[in-house]
Amino acid sequence: MGEVSPLELEEAFEKVVESMVENKFIRCIADCTKLTGGHSIVDLYSLIGRMDHAGIPRNLKEAVIINSNKEIQALGSFYGNASFNRGFNIRIFTDRTAALEWLDT
Repeated sequence: MGEVSPLELEEAFEKVVESMVENKFIRCIADCTKLTGGHSIVDLYSLIGRMDHAGIPRNLKEAVIINSNKEIQALGSFYGNASFNRGFNIRIFTDRTAALEWLDT
């Protein structure tokens, strides 16, 4: 919720990855609808670079739900595209129902 600093973003990433690896999750939903900013494309690029070495399985499906804020949509679009280019199945949504339907396929 609100502003998420680069450090908070990294801490959240670490916790999610730890839980996913420990519990062998291959589906994940990230509700970022109340995110207002606080980090940059550079921060996301760094995070995506770490995904290769974090033990995240390639069969992971992550649905990220974002709000209609133009800045957040730009960050979401970058995250989705850059993750896909690294071989991760991550999609960005503005609708929770559509995100859940995609995860269920």
